[in-house]
Amino acid sequence: DTPDPDTSNNSDEGQINFIVPTADVVVTKQCVPETPAPAGTQAYCEIFVYNNGPQTAVNVVLDDQIASEGSYEVNGWSALNMGAGGTGCIGLGTNTDITCNLGDILSGETTTVKIQFTSNDEVDVDDIATATSDTDDPDPNNNVATGSVTFQGIADLQIRKTDAPFDP
Repeated sequence: DTPDPDTSNNSDEGQINFIVPTADVVVTKQCVPETPAPAGTQAYCEIFVYNNGPQTAVNVVLDDQIASEGSYEVNGWSALNMGAGGTGCIGLGTNTDITCNLGDILSGETTTVKIQFTSNDEVDVDDIATATSDTDDPDPNNNVATGSVTFQGIADLQIRKTDAPFDP
């Protein structure tokens, strides 16, 4: 051990600033068709989950709540450009909601989720999508998007023509 001849300079004071990562997750949606669809046909909603940054949105989860006064069936989904760790969606079936694990979405990136559904009833099918992340979001008000598809009843009209012998 070497003795220190000047112990007055052995300490210092300072401030450490910790930066909390933030990522502004933004959800928008488009449902198709925009005009009433015949009952029994296919419709879908495309949900766009955009990370407006500035950091990566970690562990993004999309909850898609679908509601209707009548019966509907979710019969397909796809997820494009999922982030690292994204595993896709669960929840196919009748009168069900969808949950999607979209993974870590980089700043400036968009993940697109397409939910396909149909109804044999004359009903409105409403769709509310909400995205959350483990990263602090400075504006959670833009994490929700809504849309709807109207299914319209179709007529089952049949005409029967018979020919009887002419009797004057």
